[in-house]
Amino acid sequence: TIAPPALQFKDYSSWTSSAAYQERILEQEKYWLARFSHGVKRLHLPLDFERPAYQTFEGNTLRFSIEKDKAEQLQLLAKNADATMFIVVLSLYNVLLSKMCSQTEVTIGIPVVNRPHADLMNVIGFFVNTLALQNEVAADLPFVDFVGKVRANAIRAFENQDYPFENLVAKVDN
Repeated sequence: TIAPPALQFKDYSSWTSSAAYQERILEQEKYWLARFSHGVKRLHLPLDFERPAYQTFEGNTLRFSIEKDKAEQLQLLAKNADATMFIVVLSLYNVLLSKMCSQTEVTIGIPVVNRPHADLMNVIGFFVNTLALQNEVAADLPFVDFVGKVRANAIRAFENQDYPFENLVAKVDN
């Protein structure tokens, strides 16, 4: 038999309405508004065909695998940069998008669980938030140093992950 969760979604909802939580959100808002004080540069991805007049959800999937020796090299890079594989792959993705778009500033949205307390792990409800990770890809910066920058930016973003993404979108001037 499964024990009922210690908290319910209504408990989480009450907590997010508390003065302490609202103060925390205001502090996090300062971080995000400072981070995006100059707006967001949209990525200008090259297209292989014109967009249709009406949005469709047609697409394709590209699957690939990485050879074992390359994966081991990536894991060694992660270890040397004191980073996770997520950060290494995120760094690679930033570089790829930067090169594809001929842009140095890359902003990528990632989902976060946004369950700040262990008692919320088994609670039914939608807790997901999006973090906008913005990085500057400099051609003269060694990749291992760039991984360190991405790691530092991601850690600061995770420390401020409670701030609602929709609030950031509403307040950032593009």
